[in-house]
Amino acid sequence: MPVFCPKCGTLMIKVNGTLKCPKCGYRENERGAQDSKKSIENRNGLFPFGTIREGQKQFLDDCRDAVGNGKHLIAHAPTGIGKTAAALTAAMEDALRNNRVTFFLTSKRSQHHIAVETAKKMGAADIKLVDVISKQEMCPMEESRLPYQVFAKLCEQMVKTGKCPYYNKDNSAVVDKILSEPMHVEEIVGLSKRHGVCPYKAALTASAHANIIVCDYTIIFTELSEKFFTKMKRALDDINIIVDEAHNLPERLRMDLRSFLSVKTLQDARKAAADDGLISGILKRMETGLEESLSEIGETEAEVSRDFFIDILERALKGSLEPIEIEDFKKRLFDIGTKDALNGNEPLTLYLSQFIDVWTSDNISQVYVASGREQWIKSAVLDPSIISAPIFEGVHSSVLMSGTLHPGEMYADILGIPEPEIKVYESPYPRKNKKVVMTEFLTTLYSKRGRRMYQAYANQIVDIARNCPGNIAVFFPSYSVMESISERMSLMEHPKELIIESRSMGKRDREEVLEELRRYKGRGGALLLAVQGGSFSEGVDYYDNLLSSIVVAGLSVPPPNAETEALKRYYDEKFGDRKGWEYVFISPAINKALQAAGRAIRDRSDRALIFLMDERFSQERYRKFLPEDMIPERIKSIKKACRDFFGKR
Repeated sequence: MPVFCPKCGTLMIKVNGTLKCPKCGYRENERGAQDSKKSIENRNGLFPFGTIREGQKQFLDDCRDAVGNGKHLIAHAPTGIGKTAAALTAAMEDALRNNRVTFFLTSKRSQHHIAVETAKKMGAADIKLVDVISKQEMCPMEESRLPYQVFAKLCEQMVKTGKCPYYNKDNSAVVDKILSEPMHVEEIVGLSKRHGVCPYKAALTASAHANIIVCDYTIIFTELSEKFFTKMKRALDDINIIVDEAHNLPERLRMDLRSFLSVKTLQDARKAAADDGLISGILKRMETGLEESLSEIGETEAEVSRDFFIDILERALKGSLEPIEIEDFKKRLFDIGTKDALNGNEPLTLYLSQFIDVWTSDNISQVYVASGREQWIKSAVLDPSIISAPIFEGVHSSVLMSGTLHPGEMYADILGIPEPEIKVYESPYPRKNKKVVMTEFLTTLYSKRGRRMYQAYANQIVDIARNCPGNIAVFFPSYSVMESISERMSLMEHPKELIIESRSMGKRDREEVLEELRRYKGRGGALLLAVQGGSFSEGVDYYDNLLSSIVVAGLSVPPPNAETEALKRYYDEKFGDRKGWEYVFISPAINKALQAAGRAIRDRSDRALIFLMDERFSQERYRKFLPEDMIPERIKSIKKACRDFFGKR
């Protein structure tokens, strides 16, 4: 049976009789070797470990209270607390007592692995866990490679006509195996393929008998939830949900409801529909109408009304010699797009059909934006609570957890969570292992950017490189700021190798950067320059004290534009007291800074000096969004700060 790393989800290998992760270096026996733990009352033998970490006992008790008594817990719980083990233990205890089912929601595949591995260690013979991802990702058919909309339609047709070679076969043996022990979704797919049955159907059938379901946010927070609950024969109030990395949920919901259309897309869609004279004629009139309407906006980006695009669409349809309604037009676009997809071409008319669907939907919190300069229009939903609030109001309980879920009141507001319990937990790692400091006179505030400020940043970062040992990561608010400062740094002398993130880096490139950092760790160290909100600041964990210092070089405040201004105005009207500015601009910037600053401390033995390099961190309206352990100490000498933390070199 394969074993996956509980830290990063990578398949572990055996080295000298000990399981080791080839990616992050974690060893199977490390978990039991940690100190500063307390004994725990292991109810029903469920808790997966013999001892408990500091702060984990309190978090477990709070999860038990929430799940057992139908509450909503919003937990700012730093790395190292052991959130997954605590939350799953509370969920299983409730399942055994009350036969409720818990959905463990996460957007990361690696966290799926961690949740399943944790469940495997839980001492309950009757634990029934199902790990499920999307139908398309689990499907063994070649059609699964098609765009989702095409795949979904073909899947439906093949099932109805009995042409799917997997769907109608008896899957009882596979379902029994899934329920006999926690399995990773990859194992479920492999088992199903060997038995010639549909992996997704087998997982859904097993889910009807499960007490824990590990899945993506979309299973709950989309129209899929109703189908899923019906298949499981469960009511909403019979369900608990655990939302992992919950700070991502509001923007994820907004992103799923955002749609975009450019003049160029219309042009390409018209060419794709050239064989259909009626449709290509309509698209030509839409293209002309959109260009004319955008020219009236000029070189700006502006909020427009819902009628802006509907008028263009209706005029284009009425100009046709053959009458056609919107629904018929969308169907023709969909069919052309499906044909293109089956022929290996991009289904542009299918995307247009979707865009029309979203734009013409009647949503009170929708904003419509047009850019005259960039020649595009988009629609976006401002309020994610229109999706999330009914779920949180209907489920029995919820636990939202993250290392950067602060302040909890904001997330309760944005997601529409009724009467939440909001808790902040201390890091279990020794306080002496982390020091947060702030340098003076610097800011990436847009009005103060320029040659002098960029040079001042370069000077301080190079000063840090000269005085701090090991690898250092510097996270900038944008690529343009990083490039302006790195150009100046490249002209200065410093002892570390420069590694600079590029926009085009993929997974393999990131792995190579980590390998470089490992090589340089014992040879004076390297200086990694990357952006906040990018994969190096949020998607990568630097285990084994790979980074000795982190510099947050400025705040990544979202630029004011028509959409963010509309969102700010919406929240001001809904919540009052300048919440719009805080929720739309300040909180996302602080969250990115916290994500970046948290990359270095991933274990008890890790130590890091963290520099917050922007004057705004000292301003009250920004400072109040910082957790207590991230409040910086103002320093005057970088050299002294490095010596005080690392000792003389």
